[in-house]
Amino acid sequence: MTDLKNLLLVFCSLTCHLGVAQETSSDILEWEIVYSALPWANLSGGLDQGFVYMDNADVTAKLNVNELFDWEQSMSIFFYGLGNHGGQATDFMGDFQVASNIQAAPSWRLFEVWIQENFLNDRVSALFGLYDLNSEFDVLRPGTIFINSSFGIGAEYAQSGLNGPSIFPISSLGLRLSSSITDQWQVRLAILDGVSGNPANLKSNRIALSKEDGALIAMEHSIYLSSAVPDRINRNYTTRRKKVGRDRDIPTNDKINLGGWMYTAEFPEIGDNSFYQPNWGAYIGAQKYWFYSSYDDRYLSMFVRYGVANDRINRIGSAISGGIV
Repeated sequence: MTDLKNLLLVFCSLTCHLGVAQETSSDILEWEIVYSALPWANLSGGLDQGFVYMDNADVTAKLNVNELFDWEQSMSIFFYGLGNHGGQATDFMGDFQVASNIQAAPSWRLFEVWIQENFLNDRVSALFGLYDLNSEFDVLRPGTIFINSSFGIGAEYAQSGLNGPSIFPISSLGLRLSSSITDQWQVRLAILDGVSGNPANLKSNRIALSKEDGALIAMEHSIYLSSAVPDRINRNYTTRRKKVGRDRDIPTNDKINLGGWMYTAEFPEIGDNSFYQPNWGAYIGAQKYWFYSSYDDRYLSMFVRYGVANDRINRIGSAISGGIV
């Protein structure tokens, strides 16, 4: 692993948001285009010195079926096209956790496509399709302003599986159920294909269900402390790039996340491919907001997270992160 004491990085980022919907159809169809760029130079240390330009394009569209047919229950269909281009900062840095959260194999892919139906006055929600697990699970909103990938999802969680869990840049087919048990307690359960895409081809987003691949089962409890759970359970159609804390309408709820995950397939133990172990992990995280201006929405926020994974089959057995915004 790279000696970080000898590593000097100079970077800048540019994020452009384009989203226009005609007023006559804004309730029925919502769409957005987001472009993010990250020039990155490794000037010293690492594996080599050099410059890379990475970019990320998100094209999303959400069809509100209930608005189209004037239904009482909320139903929506979502499409998410993802494009990544440019070089790989890891080629120069030699990082294990992938410092840039937009780094991916150059390609265009259908990242998400799902249908969601809400019931019981939006207290219960069911979603099925290609699904980004990290859009709702293991999310601490203040941490998403940072570009390091480990602030988006825990490092011990992101390393799991043959090709990672169902997160950026490759999702897998699955079912997500969510319920607001009380005004302060929300529970989520997801069952997903155990192998995202094709580990032999990082540009592939294939769907291939099999007993050998198994399933990834994830559960999370979110306890909201300062205000109630939002009225509607809804997988946020806003793209990953827009979740960087710069929008005024972002949720600012104090909350605690308690989560766990496991794969139904077993994995070879490190150093002994003849002995197999279950792959599992658990985490706890919290976020806290303090508003200090009565004239606008300025605030101070903090977050902290700790997670563990089976260290007999995973290189990272535990990870802790935190920050102040």
